[in-house]
Amino acid sequence: MGGLQGKGSPVPLTAYVLIALLEAGAPADAPIVLQTTRCVLGDMTRDPYTIALKAYALALAGHPRYTAVLLQLLELAVEDDEGMYWEVQRMFYRSNSLAVETAGYAIMAMMANPERYLLDARKIVKWITTKRNGYGGFYSTQDTIVALQALASYETNTYEGKLDVVATVTSFSFRESEKVQQSQQFQQSQKLQYKRSVPTVGNLVHEFIINEDSKLLQQQVSLPDFPTYVKISMEGQGCAVMQAVLRYNVPVAEPSDAFSLKVDGDNAPGRDCARKRIRACSAYILPDGESNMAVIEVNLISGFIPVKDDLKAVVRRNPKVIKRYEVDGSKVSFYIEEFTAEEVCVAFNILREVEVENTKPGTVVVYDYYEPDFAVSTTYAFPYVEGCD
Repeated sequence: MGGLQGKGSPVPLTAYVLIALLEAGAPADAPIVLQTTRCVLGDMTRDPYTIALKAYALALAGHPRYTAVLLQLLELAVEDDEGMYWEVQRMFYRSNSLAVETAGYAIMAMMANPERYLLDARKIVKWITTKRNGYGGFYSTQDTIVALQALASYETNTYEGKLDVVATVTSFSFRESEKVQQSQQFQQSQKLQYKRSVPTVGNLVHEFIINEDSKLLQQQVSLPDFPTYVKISMEGQGCAVMQAVLRYNVPVAEPSDAFSLKVDGDNAPGRDCARKRIRACSAYILPDGESNMAVIEVNLISGFIPVKDDLKAVVRRNPKVIKRYEVDGSKVSFYIEEFTAEEVCVAFNILREVEVENTKPGTVVVYDYYEPDFAVSTTYAFPYVEGCD
């Protein structure tokens, strides 16, 4: 739940628990539901995220105040060409992740009365689909769960008959020297749109067919050249989402100023060439003093594996702060309850399992679980030891 934003108030967490109870089938007149509802109604916040949680909770409970809370939320909405959304401001930053969550809860609250709020919900759906990343999710695990639940609820409540859409993507190279030739090719390609996919040199004509049989399938096609001019045309009946994804590498990602990070790689005492030690320390340095749950992610140098007993000891020494660890291949992740200005350190040994030549340095990344844009990373290597390959 958004890192339990609103830590100074019990209302966001209370509303979240109320939602969980009602979604799990608790009766609206159960004592615990009535008590938590009273707590939620007593809150006078102007925070869109909290109001959206309240609106959805009250909608699930069938409470008569649900409409008034939803109208309060709509008064705070921003509407532009992308649709309808809310700017969720935290103390020192604007949260993209919480904006997606807020929109998701707003959609689900509106679906308690879809006839009345259909147009507003459609605007929010339009906006939220523009925030998807290239893998189908959003900014974090939590906002992705809420957004997908909201989109599923919208689809369930606004079914308008069978889906039958054909989307045709036509592309041709944008190189200056080929403009005249490709203009002719483009005109010719228009005559070939009855085919499923027609590639030419640097060009493409491709049809996406979306119907009741294929609507749950992700369909994709790669453009044969870049930069390129792309034209999209659609015909038929129904609603579908089309997304263009461009991926590229950057030499060094821009670090966030939310965390500090220090990493040391060292050799084991003596002449043990196969044993190394990694120590990573991080702290939260923004003025509000506390992070959400965060992750220290250690990517090991090729050929090494962690010593499991050391990982267990890291958690055992500081269980209130370091909640657990995970090992996924050559990646070790430590989940931190929250960072403060006081450094949190993890240190463990690794063993060389396989000899690998010309290895690259390892990396350590610290990021906010609910705000992945808050991330900092650095590389590490081990000092040279004579006689060790």
